[in-house]
Amino acid sequence: MNFGSHFVFASENPKILIKFSNTESNTMTELKGASFKIVKGTDPSGPPVDGLSWVSDGKIKEFKLEAGTYTLVQVSVPKGYIKADPITFTVSPTGGLQTSTKYKAYTLLDQYPKEDDFRDAIYIQDVDNNYPSSVVYCFNVTKATPPSKNSITKVIYDELFGSSKLFTEKAINPRVKGDELKDSILRVIYNGYPSNALGIKEKYQLTEGQFRKITQRAVWNFTDSNLGLNKLSQKEIDALNELINAKNAIPDDLVLNLYLPDNTYYQNLLGTKFITPNLIKLKNEKLPNTIPEVKDGTLRTTVTADGVNGSSEKEALVSFKDSKDGVDVKDTINYEGLVANEKYNLTGKLMHVKDDGSLEEIATKTTEVTAGENGSGTWELNFGNQKLQVGEKYVVFENAESVENLIDTDNNYELDTKQVV
Repeated sequence: MNFGSHFVFASENPKILIKFSNTESNTMTELKGASFKIVKGTDPSGPPVDGLSWVSDGKIKEFKLEAGTYTLVQVSVPKGYIKADPITFTVSPTGGLQTSTKYKAYTLLDQYPKEDDFRDAIYIQDVDNNYPSSVVYCFNVTKATPPSKNSITKVIYDELFGSSKLFTEKAINPRVKGDELKDSILRVIYNGYPSNALGIKEKYQLTEGQFRKITQRAVWNFTDSNLGLNKLSQKEIDALNELINAKNAIPDDLVLNLYLPDNTYYQNLLGTKFITPNLIKLKNEKLPNTIPEVKDGTLRTTVTADGVNGSSEKEALVSFKDSKDGVDVKDTINYEGLVANEKYNLTGKLMHVKDDGSLEEIATKTTEVTAGENGSGTWELNFGNQKLQVGEKYVVFENAESVENLIDTDNNYELDTKQVV
């Protein structure tokens, strides 16, 4: 199920393009036939904004929205699916994509061998540990790195989309600004540790620690105007220069995120993610399988008339010589393949078999019964005392019909037919 969520989008333009994806949980394909509306504000019951209501057609939906807070409401879903909770999102002119998720950061001081000379392996992770930790890099080099992983000091970070404007504001002494700063950092991380898009690690035969170290140095070159060549070997310097001067294309779906601490004593952090920018994802799960499995049920009967038993599949044939003042007729039914714990109307008909083979109804008995835990068991149907003719043959027919509809005939998750046995 998709629980209620809140997102903040931002743009440096008056309007921003927002994309809505509605997938089916099992196949992860776009769902068709769900209806939506977008309302202004946070009240899902509000009227839709003009033009912002639609029925999903299996494709991602796009809208350009002005600054403000909106709520995406799934009004209805195709049969067999659970309706998703509303999602509130905000379009702001001053940042980018911001979720309400909080993050914690920590530094691993001894992850790499001493000879790699790198003790600032920094990671970010959501505070609830719902997702794996991610590699991040620090900027504003004069401030402190996050506490060590086992430290009692905890610093909480907000994740913000790293727009050119916001990044320039948060970098204390950047070498370049605006789009050039953002794109330079995206390219450094894309080509650096751990993505290694250009194969620099192998080209210069770097260890994991060395490669991560020069990636951090390349970040500082752009964010802090600090090239920092001290204590680097020649191959590390050569690798760093290639990382800084690379001009390869950056994937369109690679976005920069900034992580800003709740304590300004600590450095800001940055990392990248491959996502579709400004995409709200909504997922619909299928209803649990509440449709009962209905088999071909069977009734096997044993009729007792004046102490004489007769039985066969769905019928019982009885003959006797002495009717006295009438005989007691009782039908015992063994059933299988019914739906457990469901109620059925059980009907039995006592029929006289004439010499020509035709049937004459003698008595009918109907009662409500309940199937056992496993859909099998025994019922009794008592016809009482019947005036039967000596030497004649009689047959009993039974029919069990469920009180409720138990069968989904057209596979639309609606029970529309009773089970009849």
